[in-house]
Amino acid sequence: MEEKIIAFDVLLQKSKDLVADKNMQEFCLLREFEESFSSIANSVDINENFSNEIEDFIKSNEKDSALKPLNYVLFLIHYTIKRKNKIGNLKEYYNKYHDKFTEYKFTRFIELLTDYNTYTDDEHLEKLLKTVKILTTEKTNSEHNFSNHAGVLNFYAEIVCSYYELNLDKREETESKGYLNDASEKIDKAIKLSNSEKVYSKFYLNKGRLKILQGEYAEGEKFINDAIRALPNYANRQYTVRLYEHYLTKLETIRLYDLNTKKIKEVDSKKADNIKSLSVMTALLGFLLGAINIFTNVSSTTIMAYLMLAYMCLIVTLLGVLLVGIALLHSEFKLKSLLFPIALFLVGAAGFASTMIWLIKGC
Repeated sequence: MEEKIIAFDVLLQKSKDLVADKNMQEFCLLREFEESFSSIANSVDINENFSNEIEDFIKSNEKDSALKPLNYVLFLIHYTIKRKNKIGNLKEYYNKYHDKFTEYKFTRFIELLTDYNTYTDDEHLEKLLKTVKILTTEKTNSEHNFSNHAGVLNFYAEIVCSYYELNLDKREETESKGYLNDASEKIDKAIKLSNSEKVYSKFYLNKGRLKILQGEYAEGEKFINDAIRALPNYANRQYTVRLYEHYLTKLETIRLYDLNTKKIKEVDSKKADNIKSLSVMTALLGFLLGAINIFTNVSSTTIMAYLMLAYMCLIVTLLGVLLVGIALLHSEFKLKSLLFPIALFLVGAAGFASTMIWLIKGC
C-alpha cells in the first residue's frame, strides 16, 4: 500500500516532479498524465488545512506563467480528491478555476466529468453521451479529440452504461444499439491501449456492464469479477469491492427485466392474433345479421326453405374462410391445418351455388 502524503510540501514536490521538463500541452493529453495525478491524489491524506494550502498556493501564484503547469496539476489533484471523496460542491469548485486553465485541452474532459458527477437525469446524460461520443471518435472535426485516450474512452463507456441502465426499454432501438456497440468497441480499445499489467479495474467493470446491457450475462459477470480481482490493495478497497458487487446484483435485475419483456412480447403477439381473429368474427356476425332481413320479404314456403339452405351453406363457407384465417395466423402454422377449413369452404360454396342456381331457375 502506497505511503500517505500528509504534508503539503511533499505534495508540492511530487507535483513539481510530475511536470518537470514536460510540454504540458502535449503531456496532459496522455493517459500517463491522468494516471500520475490520480495516483498522487489517492495518496493524499486530505483535511481542511491541506485543502486551504493547495488553494492558497494556486491563488498566490496564478499570475506566474512559469508556475501555471504546477498550478494546473495541483488543481487536478485537489479536484480528484474532492470528486472521489464527494467533498463539497464539485461543480462550484470546477467553475472557480475553469477560466484559469482553458488553454489545456484536458480541461474539456474535466468539464464533462464534472457535469457527469453533477447531473444524473436522463436529459443531461443523453446530452453527455452524444458529446463524448464525438470527442472519442477518430477523424472528428472537434478541436478536442480523445480517440486514443484510454481514460476518456472508458468515461464514454461509463456514460453509455449509466444511461441505458436507467433506460432499459430503449436498448432495442437502432440508435441505442449503435451507442452500445460503439461503447463496446471503445472500451476494448481502452484496454488495448493500457499496459496488460496496468489495466484500470474500472475498464473491466464497464466492459462487464456493457455485456450485461447487450444480453451477454455470463460474459458480463466474468468481466465484473475480473474488475474486482484487478483492484489494487488500498485503504478503501472493500468499499470499491462492494460498489462493484452492486453491479452483479443489477445483473440479475436486468436479466429478470429482459426475461419478463420477452414474455410480454410473446403474450402481446398472441393477443394481436386473437384481436385479428375477433375482427374477422365480428365482420362475419355483422354480415349474417344483416342477411336475416332477406327472409322478412319472402312469402313462399318453398323459396323460404331454399333461401334458408343457401343461407346455411353461406355460413359454412364463411366459417371455412374464418378457420383458414385462424390457421394462417397461428404461431405454429402447419399446412395440414388448412385441409379441413378448405374442405368446409368448398362444401359450403358448392351448396350455396347449387341452391342459388335452383332458385334462379325456379323463379
